[in-house]
Amino acid sequence: MKRLALVALVLVMACGSDKDSPTGPNGSGSVTAMIDGAAFSADLAVQATRSGNLLSFGAVTSTSRQINFALPNVTGTGTVQLGGGAPATVTYTEGTRGWVTSLVGGSGSVNITTLTANRAAGTFSFTAIPSASTGATGNKVVTNGTFDVKF
Repeated sequence: MKRLALVALVLVMACGSDKDSPTGPNGSGSVTAMIDGAAFSADLAVQATRSGNLLSFGAVTSTSRQINFALPNVTGTGTVQLGGGAPATVTYTEGTRGWVTSLVGGSGSVNITTLTANRAAGTFSFTAIPSASTGATGNKVVTNGTFDVKF
C-alpha cells in the first residue's frame, strides 16, 4: 500500500502545473471579481477571441451572471480605459437585467499584464450603469477583477 501511495505521489508531482496555462471551465481560463461586495467566479464558461487588435472575452456563472469585455485597439500590454467616451465596453448581466460601461457612461479600466498569440491576463475594475430597457437599477461596482483567458 505504501508503494502504491508513493507511486501516485510521484506521478502527481511529475505532472506539475503549467503557470502559463489558464485553468477554469474546460481549461479555457478564469475570470473572478467582487461585484457590489459579492464574489463572482466563472464556473460555467469562459470564452475569448482575438481578431486583429480586438480582444473580446466573456465569463458565465451557473447562477446566470455574466461579464463580457470588448476591448478594441489592443496591441500589447497596458491599460484600457472604460466609459467616458472610450470605445472599450464591458457588459454585466444578472438574468435579463444588464449594466454597461460605454461611450455614454460608466467608468473603469482593464490592465492587460500578459498578451501572447493565444493568451491574455490582467486585472480590471469598473462601475457600470444600468442598461436601458433591461429592468436594471442602480450602478454595479466591480472591484478586484482578474482574468486569465486563452483563445
